[in-house]
Amino acid sequence: MSKGTEYLPGLVGNGNVGKSSVKLLLRADGSVKLSFDGVDPRITGLQNLIDTSSYVGSEMLISIEYETDIPGEMQIFYTTEDGESYVTEKMASADIDEEGTANFKIPVTEHSKLRLDIPEGGTVILKSIVAKSLAELVD
Repeated sequence: MSKGTEYLPGLVGNGNVGKSSVKLLLRADGSVKLSFDGVDPRITGLQNLIDTSSYVGSEMLISIEYETDIPGEMQIFYTTEDGESYVTEKMASADIDEEGTANFKIPVTEHSKLRLDIPEGGTVILKSIVAKSLAELVD
């Protein structure tokens, strides 16, 4: 089984990835610190970081290894249609607390956009972002 592809190194300083109400800091160990800085903290344009092209027509698993100082819900919103806005009906979520790995199953089309939301009021340290095909999980 493949380990998937690691995407975290390209997060900070990527002009094709947006952010709102969150500060990003690349740490010496290669992790990325996300600090809450307003209402509804989120990172948009993850499809410009994660190469979704090989997953079109199927589902991918995005695994995010993290540490946090505040429990809450980490969410990935996604779109599947051209020009579509983010809606709660197209969202995968994981409850996070202290440290662990959050897993998100996302359907992918040629129009997919991805947005990562973190809990308000705290700090989340991303240790890795890995994407892989759900087919890779079948032995």
